[in-house]
Amino acid sequence: MFYNILIKIYSSPDPNSYIKSIYADVQPYLKSMMFEDGFEINITKRVFCDIENSINIHGNEIFDKSVAWSIRNQDGTSTPYASITASTGNSATVKAASSSAYLNKYVVLKATLSDDSTVFKEFNIQIKSLL
Repeated sequence: MFYNILIKIYSSPDPNSYIKSIYADVQPYLKSMMFEDGFEINITKRVFCDIENSINIHGNEIFDKSVAWSIRNQDGTSTPYASITASTGNSATVKAASSSAYLNKYVVLKATLSDDSTVFKEFNIQIKSLL
């Protein structure tokens, strides 16, 4: 395979806001997918790429750096719904509170680069029952 095509993943329509870039092999492919509501997607290419442990943010490669983890409600207030029970520089364990009143609530897990607070990623997490 030839990993000669630069693929950029964007978080908004702004052409300068890509959050990840990776070199990939792009091959012709044809598949059509129809959904229940009548929406149809035609796939004309497929992409093959290596798994990467790094991320490029605005052209700057970030890897092997620590992040600070935090959790909050979607409105920015502190949350009783879940807590971070363990974390390392690049992973976090989140535990939901045991009250069924919190089911289907959302919390925001945020990873902020330790040496540059302007670089962060937020993850919306919905609390579900294991039963």
